[in-house]
Amino acid sequence: MRIFRYLPVFKYFLLLPLLGISMLAQAALADTTPLVDGRWALEHLGNDDVLFLDIQPAVQYRKYHIPGAINAPYSGWRTGKKQPPKGMLPPVEALQKKLGKLGIDAGKRVIVAATGNGAGDMAAAARVFWTLQLLGHRNVAILNGGLIAYAEANGKLEKGVNSPRAVRFKGRPNMALLAQLEDMKKATEAKTALVDARSVAEYLGIYKGGKKERPGTIPGSRNLPFDWLTVNGSGEIHSADNLENIFRLKGIQTKEPRERIHYCHTGNRAALNWFVDYALLGNQKARLYDGSTKEWSSRRDTAVKAEIELWK
Repeated sequence: MRIFRYLPVFKYFLLLPLLGISMLAQAALADTTPLVDGRWALEHLGNDDVLFLDIQPAVQYRKYHIPGAINAPYSGWRTGKKQPPKGMLPPVEALQKKLGKLGIDAGKRVIVAATGNGAGDMAAAARVFWTLQLLGHRNVAILNGGLIAYAEANGKLEKGVNSPRAVRFKGRPNMALLAQLEDMKKATEAKTALVDARSVAEYLGIYKGGKKERPGTIPGSRNLPFDWLTVNGSGEIHSADNLENIFRLKGIQTKEPRERIHYCHTGNRAALNWFVDYALLGNQKARLYDGSTKEWSSRRDTAVKAEIELWK
């Protein structure tokens, strides 16, 4: 601010509107943070521009949720028995219609709220965040700690069901966030950075998935268990500084954007790793492999590496 001492008074007043615009711009940017806490949620209750998207099962939602929240159970964001293969991204057109029915449009800031019981809940919230971003809705955030954090901030919960007003969702899909089988094959050949979000036992080959799945990991991958990214495995995501330290501990650089693909068994746990990498650490080149090892290790035209041979 020392520069103002050397400016004529009239020039100082000319600068005031510009400073106001700058401050407003900073405030707008601050309001687009991808992670909000319970106090933020409490302060924004009743805001017409904010939509709390509760991803609890319907039975739980009817018992307790943030006032005004709309229910969209997590199970509906992935394919099920009627849309095999199970657990993957549903057709984009179907998801776009889903968003419209939920009342989501470009003017809505969507806050994804899970119960917050643990890292698994936050991974589910991250998966929904990823889906919304992929569909082209960028104004979205996760409620850190979920409903538990909101309640701890003295937020009151309500019962019953809130019905959304349907709108027409318009968004340009960003398919660059999705890695598919052929992308993974190319990535392994190009030695693209790969991150396995599963447990150490799964990564080493001590635990394995289904009967047709080979134990181990995709060659060249680094292992970063998803629950390391929350405080003691809780529903609270670590601070940015802690997250950077955890990534570095596993040899994953965070200084600049880099092509990196996150995966787990079905693309659920890895969504939390992707969220941290993409949204919190700013790596806009991060992608999520939807099929993950459930798809990769069940094939015979893909390589799998196990540190120990226990399954013969």
